[in-house]
Amino acid sequence: MTVSAVITKALLDCTGGTQYSFSFPIIAASDLTVIRRAADGSESTLSLTTHYTLSAAPWDNGGTVTTVATYSDGKLLLKRVMPLTQGTHYTTGGMFPAAAHEAALDKLTLVAQQNAEAIARAPRLPDSSALSPTLAEPIAGAPIGWNDAATGLVNNPTGITTHVNAASASAAAALASEQAADVSEALAADWASKTSAAVAGGEWSAKAHALGGTGGPEGGNAKDWAIKSDGYVIGSDHSAQSWAIGGTGDGQPAAGDAKSWASNVSSTVDGTGYSSKEYAQGSQSATGGSSKNWASQTGGNVSGGSDYSSKEWAIGTAGRGSSGKGSAKEWAVYTGGTVDDASYSAKEYAQGSQAGAGGSAKEWASKAEDSAVPGGGGEYSAKHYAAKAAASAANHPPYVSGGGSADAYTATPATAWTSYAAGNWIRVKIPATSDNTGAATLNVSGLGTQSIKLVSGGDPAAGMIKSGAVHLFVHDGTHFQVMNPTVSSGGLQSIWIPAAAMTPRTTNGAASGSVETTTHKVMLSTLDFDASTLEYAQATVRMPKSWDEGTVTAIFVWSHASTSTNFGVVWGGQGVALSDDDAGDAAFGTAQTVIDTGGTTNDLYQSAATSAITLGGSPAEGDAVIFQFYRNASDGSDTLAIDARLHGVLLNYTTNANSDA
Repeated sequence: MTVSAVITKALLDCTGGTQYSFSFPIIAASDLTVIRRAADGSESTLSLTTHYTLSAAPWDNGGTVTTVATYSDGKLLLKRVMPLTQGTHYTTGGMFPAAAHEAALDKLTLVAQQNAEAIARAPRLPDSSALSPTLAEPIAGAPIGWNDAATGLVNNPTGITTHVNAASASAAAALASEQAADVSEALAADWASKTSAAVAGGEWSAKAHALGGTGGPEGGNAKDWAIKSDGYVIGSDHSAQSWAIGGTGDGQPAAGDAKSWASNVSSTVDGTGYSSKEYAQGSQSATGGSSKNWASQTGGNVSGGSDYSSKEWAIGTAGRGSSGKGSAKEWAVYTGGTVDDASYSAKEYAQGSQAGAGGSAKEWASKAEDSAVPGGGGEYSAKHYAAKAAASAANHPPYVSGGGSADAYTATPATAWTSYAAGNWIRVKIPATSDNTGAATLNVSGLGTQSIKLVSGGDPAAGMIKSGAVHLFVHDGTHFQVMNPTVSSGGLQSIWIPAAAMTPRTTNGAASGSVETTTHKVMLSTLDFDASTLEYAQATVRMPKSWDEGTVTAIFVWSHASTSTNFGVVWGGQGVALSDDDAGDAAFGTAQTVIDTGGTTNDLYQSAATSAITLGGSPAEGDAVIFQFYRNASDGSDTLAIDARLHGVLLNYTTNANSDA
């Protein structure tokens, strides 16, 4: 056989099944080692026949292991372990059989691959290193490190002592810090509650400033400033309580306390001014009038003032007929003449006749149709203009049901047109199944066809004149302008990403491939995804500005080479949106998968669309989106035992604008 595969093992998830396939070749059943790794990480080697059976030889392209027990967690490692022996013997002058020689070469190749896999898992120096170090003889408890010249590995390298000394210095510094903290704790207690004297530098503790202390503090304590009412706190200053409700002796402020300024009605508070209550409803403030007087006094000016009260201005009669006078009531309903010797009330302007200098609202609304409003400068009432509008509407119904066909429309209004003139307009309901396909015409009342143009002067695009829609056409003296063409406002759009535009991932990337068909030599570029290992490919798309920054779906176009059974493939996709200055190493969003089934060699299959794919990141206008596509070979529905060839992916997205302008 030939040996093309370079893998020597397969690590498979245990999900409740009993069959596990491998794709690397072995020569004998004993060449395969099966190791069960439990969920806790412990490993045990399974025995052929006792714990599993192996599919029948030959195993040139791998085979299938069937376990006796069912494992629902952990993993199963299938690994090729060849005996390091040579069983081929040639006699001098004897036969040189090709099969035996090829079998020996196959075994040597498989052993070489086996050794390469083991060496790859061992720690190694870079290829550019000239060293060939060996490990030192073990000493119990001793660390191993590079010697001072960095040319070999030794026990207890000298650098270890430096690190131990640094750790000891750090421990001593920590002890000194702890002792300083104890001193700070005692000083903090004095600043909190000491009252027998100042703490330091003439400054007192928080408790002394709150309640007082022996001999201080000099500026008074918070308790005295709050409630002392039998004298001054410091100098001639009073406490908050004295300023609020008064005090006794020196504790009573000469300027009056807040309570007196609020409610005293027996006299002035400080010898000159009255309290708020007196100014609100009293009588001793007669020199300017109390709030009560300014609110409700009637029959003349407010006592102590030169104007009227609010009540008099609202419903009284004082000042009627004088310039700038008149109560609110008179301005509302007085109809005996002008209110202030110049203007009429609202009622008179609404329905009277004395407002003839400009016309009342009633006259402007309902004056007879053919009579101008008195004093209105020759203008007519709303009733007059409404009648005129009704007559005009009779000649312009809401719309006319159109006739004709797509691109050649007709309209026959109840009142026939006699000519085309600039400013003539008509609404036409377009017949069913008559969307325009491009340039179109309209013939009204059989006067002859007239071209239909957009306001810009161009011909309407296909579908701008919509069957079943009511369109407004206005004649500009030469042709009709369609004033309300139907314009798309966005919708579902697609982007095709061919396999050739994708980049296989460095880690577990799909293989680039191509297919030439047998008869017509059609070349198909593909990315080939393995049947047992998850493999990936990625593509970057800068989304159009009209994209609505929402979800996308994916449709996979693929094929496969010749195989006899099991054609199911599970395709998956996910993505992440990157804005300006975003980190490139960003997490993809949640993946969505779709199952499709092949069957015929080299036929192109198109999957259904995936469910909505929510992109990672924070999608925004103008983002670059990195899409990752893969074949989920570990899914139970993925049964195709050979490579699935991806030709491309059709991405569907939604727009919310007509263009990217």
